[in-house]
Amino acid sequence: MAIDYDAAASLHKWGPLEKKRAGDVQMFGSTQVWTGTLVGFIKQYLAKPRAERHLYNIMVDEAASTRKTILDAADIEAIAKRDDLPTG
Repeated sequence: MAIDYDAAASLHKWGPLEKKRAGDVQMFGSTQVWTGTLVGFIKQYLAKPRAERHLYNIMVDEAASTRKTILDAADIEAIAKRDDLPTG
């Protein structure tokens, strides 16, 4: 399935609670820290220390064709490994 890497997206960070993510799947308790495109977010996410990545989610427009509108760390890592991810 083709992903629209230029789709609108926003990066959300959860506050840590005992080194784990606090909150629930519906973004309650998270803070929006960045807005832009899906590809821009993936670059931002990959620049984060690996030990902190579980604190982040991305909310993406349905037009991105990612199957989900809230992407967790596993989803983001899978998209980052795709051959069609723009690198420029």
